[in-house]
Amino acid sequence: GTAFVDRRDDPFNASRGWFGSFNAERVTEFESNDDAIKLQGSYFRYQALGPVVLASAARVGASFLDPLSFGERFFLGGADTVRGYGESLLGPKTFTGSARGGNALLILNQEVRVPVYRWIRGVAFVDAGNVFESNSALSVTNLEVGYGVGLRLHTPFSI
Repeated sequence: GTAFVDRRDDPFNASRGWFGSFNAERVTEFESNDDAIKLQGSYFRYQALGPVVLASAARVGASFLDPLSFGERFFLGGADTVRGYGESLLGPKTFTGSARGGNALLILNQEVRVPVYRWIRGVAFVDAGNVFESNSALSVTNLEVGYGVGLRLHTPFSI
């Protein structure tokens, strides 16, 4: 099941308001009789300070009962989670160095968005997050950090 509340002024380019969601999923593996519960909560906040917009996000995921199967584990890294890292490359690794995923996750994002010229917007961001082997290993002191700046085009046709 999923529940959400959307109080943003614009779902595509919010400048004020908030969005929250919570997802609960029962994951059953028929081959092994494992039974797990996977939970994830997200909160996004947008605050306008004159023409500058602060966009903040926090996401937490956890699993209960049995460990998650490989296909159900949390994976992080890439443009939608922790920028500056390759897609799904954060967290525990296999002996070959590839991502193994985890049973818990924590993501924190902060953006500062500023108008530059007409349809051009500048953005500076700091992202922090990681995937953890278990819920008890989840820690704010063990997060990988990515940061950077960029430009975005804000047009009536794309964002």
